[in-house]
Amino acid sequence: MDDLITKLKDIVKSASDFCCYAINTKKHPIVGTKVELSNKQLSEFMIDAIDYLCEKKYTKNQLGDFPVASPKDYIERLLRSDARINNFIEAIEKMPLTPELNNSDLKYYNAYFILLYVGDRRYFFITKKNVFVSFKKKFMYQVKKETFQRLSDKIVNLTKHFDTFIVDDNCYIVTEDGKSLLGLEQDLVKKSNEIKEELFVRNILSEKDQNTIEAYMKKSGKAKCFAHTDEDILRDLESITNENKDSISQKYRLPVITTSEGDIHVDVSSDEKLKDFIDTITRKRCLDFNNCVVGCTAPFIPRS
Repeated sequence: MDDLITKLKDIVKSASDFCCYAINTKKHPIVGTKVELSNKQLSEFMIDAIDYLCEKKYTKNQLGDFPVASPKDYIERLLRSDARINNFIEAIEKMPLTPELNNSDLKYYNAYFILLYVGDRRYFFITKKNVFVSFKKKFMYQVKKETFQRLSDKIVNLTKHFDTFIVDDNCYIVTEDGKSLLGLEQDLVKKSNEIKEELFVRNILSEKDQNTIEAYMKKSGKAKCFAHTDEDILRDLESITNENKDSISQKYRLPVITTSEGDIHVDVSSDEKLKDFIDTITRKRCLDFNNCVVGCTAPFIPRS
């Protein structure tokens, strides 16, 4: 993480040119408008923002390769060469531009990005937030020469926050909004649904639990709950027999049940059991040095 922080500080201090664009990612293709801010204005903002973020935020983060199960204390890294990142860059490079001052739909821009140039290298810093703020229905004043003067009904509001940024060969994802902007969230939901189906096909869960699982995945923020499942754990749970069910149950601290037909499944009959099951197969539940079950903020990777 220290290397990334040093690099970010070097980039903003070395950049020779800056541009800012408001974009509407809900449109297909993406549309945008250039925000007319000077190099000096954008340089001052970026130096201040990066200093603040590196000192107050990013030093508390860990760096992990995408996907890391989206804990708040991680910044996820994905290669810039990934097709999804390339598609996003291509979309904003080719987006139709509308004139800012003549555009009556400024409220529809849901994100913005600041583009930095260092020599022939380009760096993208992207925020999912409308950069335009309208005071059309409000009277806002600021001090000018010891008097209060009314602000324009439209102002530009840059925030010291980035949801994702693209630096050299990597894309760094800071928030869930960053995933959404880059189109990564849909992939995780798709993968989660595929794994959900596997759990029943591979007889790890009983068909009777299908409605319970689907209801859980419809809850807010749960659609991606199986996206980071560990295949080695699934193989273990898939291989449960009468002979090894006690040892596997003990190994993962998960209850198993035997149906009247003789099938053996993991028991997810309560909310607590279901959460334990999901946390186990996504490696967010493990054993500490005292052999007690503990939760993990990120996938637990056992040392060999």
